[in-house]
Amino acid sequence: MAREISPLFALVMAVLLPEVVVIGLVCFGGLLFPWLGGLLVRPFVGRSVSARLARDHVRTAVRTPAAIAAPILAISAIAGSLVVALSFTADWTTAMDRAQLHAPLVVETNGDREAAVRLAGASGIAVADPRTTITVGLGSEDDREEIDVVDVAAAAAARGLTAVRGSLDRVGDRHVAVTETYALDSGTVLGSRVRLQVGSRTLRPTVVAVVKDAPDLYADVLLPRGLVPRQAERAVPDPVFVDPGSAEVRTLLAGTDARVLTSDAWIEEVDARTRASNEVGLWVLLGPAGLYAGIAIVNAVLIGASQRRRQRRTVALFGATPDQLRRMAVWEAGSVGAAALLVGGAVVVFVGGLIRYATTRDVPAVGLTIPWVPLAAIATTCISLAVVAALAGARLTAWSRAA
Repeated sequence: MAREISPLFALVMAVLLPEVVVIGLVCFGGLLFPWLGGLLVRPFVGRSVSARLARDHVRTAVRTPAAIAAPILAISAIAGSLVVALSFTADWTTAMDRAQLHAPLVVETNGDREAAVRLAGASGIAVADPRTTITVGLGSEDDREEIDVVDVAAAAAARGLTAVRGSLDRVGDRHVAVTETYALDSGTVLGSRVRLQVGSRTLRPTVVAVVKDAPDLYADVLLPRGLVPRQAERAVPDPVFVDPGSAEVRTLLAGTDARVLTSDAWIEEVDARTRASNEVGLWVLLGPAGLYAGIAIVNAVLIGASQRRRQRRTVALFGATPDQLRRMAVWEAGSVGAAALLVGGAVVVFVGGLIRYATTRDVPAVGLTIPWVPLAAIATTCISLAVVAALAGARLTAWSRAA
């Protein structure tokens, strides 16, 4: 399937596929995690009595290792896949920007209409392509989205606007263009009509072209100015993509609030803003889920410790010291947690590879940004919670035995 799916569908799969895989793996957790946990601790059994005891406990148990591993697997696989998916998607959009942005300069007007007027009327400038966005009802009046009002010739020269199906020469009057992602998501084909609610008017223009995706350069629906002249006139363009020609743009814009950036600098700024926004979204989305997973990890470890008091008493009668019992609990929680993280990491690698393949198939020179810090934070938090809960469970068991 990876040869056929689009980047949008790959991103959707990155959200749903890890959940399906986690459910499937948890179904076999009683077989998988005792075996894998015992395998991971095996190199240390000859050096530590506690490690040997932990291996035997993990191998002979079923419910406890599976219960401890399940929340660790869930949060590592699902959260890790989301982190990687958003990072790789940002790499894809940045590569799309670099491949299509032809204008060497980008002017951020910062809401200053005068800057756009000066660029439009200046002599010597080869191309001044303003990105003009308006908010309309797309599909229904309640579904408000931003769309772009474009001059096709200027957008083609500055933003690399290219039709993959249909013809941009036909955009005008009541003919519009849409992106590949929008066409796939909405089921739109050439000849379809798009319902737009613009103020009190309802428009139904015909789709005559499908263009390449470039989320930072233009929106999903592209209208000619003549279709919405009043709304386009009121909107303040931001940014303006400029080929300066023989003009000195910074001198031309002196006294305005506009910023003049090279195309590379602008792309880097947009990429940084996108990643910062993704981080906020991840905190909002994964914060409660991470909290619940943390509670589940601690709860599973403590319940497992309370259910094994008889085994620990037996081991103590054979001469195990309290310190060895505490280390055994750490080895047990650590080995099961490491097994769950290993399986969760395999899920993340699989999903990341799927997204990477889908996003680099048709776009050259896509960067590779692996979010090591968030991934390491997820792994460290899961293992730390399991180990601390194991120590607490071992201490509670010791107090109970003493009492």
